[in-house]
Amino acid sequence: MVVLGVYDGLMEIPTAVVMAVGYVILAGILGLEWGLCVSLTGTLWVGISEHFFNNFIGNTLHVVTESGTDELQIARIVLSNILSLTIVLIVNRYKKKHLQKT
Repeated sequence: MVVLGVYDGLMEIPTAVVMAVGYVILAGILGLEWGLCVSLTGTLWVGISEHFFNNFIGNTLHVVTESGTDELQIARIVLSNILSLTIVLIVNRYKKKHLQKT
C-alpha cells in the first residue's frame, strides 16, 4: 500500500517509511491479540469477531484534513489496537488469577 502511495505520488518516502513501520507494528499487535483471544476462549470465533470489528472501525472511522486525505489513519488504528490488546491482556491476567484461586 505504501509503495503504491509513493508510486502514485500521494506520499513522500519519509511518510511511506513511517506508514510501513506502523503497518508492521500493527500486524504484530493484531497477531498477538487474536492469538490471545483464541488461547483465552479455545475457539476461533472470538478472534474472527475481533478481526471483523477491527476492520469495521478501520474502514468507517476517517478524518478529512485540509489536504483532503486521512493522513493519520494508521496512527489511530495502531493506537486503537494497542488499547484493544491491553484489554485482552487484562482479561487474560484476570482469568489466570481467578483460575488459580479455584
